[in-house]
Amino acid sequence: MAARRGMTLTALVSEAVGRFVDPVPENNGELPQRLKPEMDWYEANRKMLMDRYEGEYIAIVNQKVIDHHRDFGSLASRVFRRVGRRPVFLPKCVRGGRKVVVASPHRQS
Repeated sequence: MAARRGMTLTALVSEAVGRFVDPVPENNGELPQRLKPEMDWYEANRKMLMDRYEGEYIAIVNQKVIDHHRDFGSLASRVFRRVGRRPVFLPKCVRGGRKVVVASPHRQS
């Protein structure tokens, strides 16, 4: 299916997960609150971001785009290596669409 749609398997899985994951984490909204400045910045700068990054995933940290890539897995891997284990807003720049919040991976100690 990914090949027929001209996308990577990672992008297909991310899209599928986005359709079925509850957009509000079970931690009383803490994660969206921590990402709210980045989410608000994304909305306020959406036109500029679409013009520059349409069709790509972007990583927003401290209200700045720190990296971008068409493949979510490649971007996430680079970004989490760079910033460590912390919430990062990684939206796909597409016109329209809905927001889905997925917590970053956690490694058990």
